[in-house]
Amino acid sequence: MSSFTHTARQGSRGFSLVEVTVAMGIVATVLVALLALLPYGMDSIREAKSTQVQARIANEIISELQVADWGASPTYSKLAEYDEDIRNYDAEGTLLEDKADKNKADIIYKVKVEVPVTEKVRLRGMGNDSGRYSRRVTVKIAFAPGDKAVDFQSGTYPLPYRTFSSQIVKLGRDNVK
Repeated sequence: MSSFTHTARQGSRGFSLVEVTVAMGIVATVLVALLALLPYGMDSIREAKSTQVQARIANEIISELQVADWGASPTYSKLAEYDEDIRNYDAEGTLLEDKADKNKADIIYKVKVEVPVTEKVRLRGMGNDSGRYSRRVTVKIAFAPGDKAVDFQSGTYPLPYRTFSSQIVKLGRDNVK
């Protein structure tokens, strides 16, 4: 019978149980710390997505108003139809049309459009008459899941809103009647 003998080579020693336990403790501590940061990261991602969707909604509305037919000067009655308009959007920023069968759970953003038609905005570097063809547009967007009521006047908790403002300029010829 032959016997196997194990001879340790010099310098090829393994880790002891104590060293492995300490290393596992360090790794566990780091993992717990990283897991504690996960909710903050998820909240940041959710907030960034919401901000991006709201900016896209505001840009869509402002672009729509920029190319809209304002109607006849000086009242611009067609543009006035957009003032105080309330719209509902889903989580992706898609306009939900006013349908009797729409699901309130689909409503994520409530939007109010303000176009004070009587308020003229004078353009910098232009003449005094430049305000005749420019108007200020304000788009207020609230995160209101489930069609919650929003007070667009106060802008405070429970449903604060973001405000996007821009100036639009009448394109084309003025139809004076």
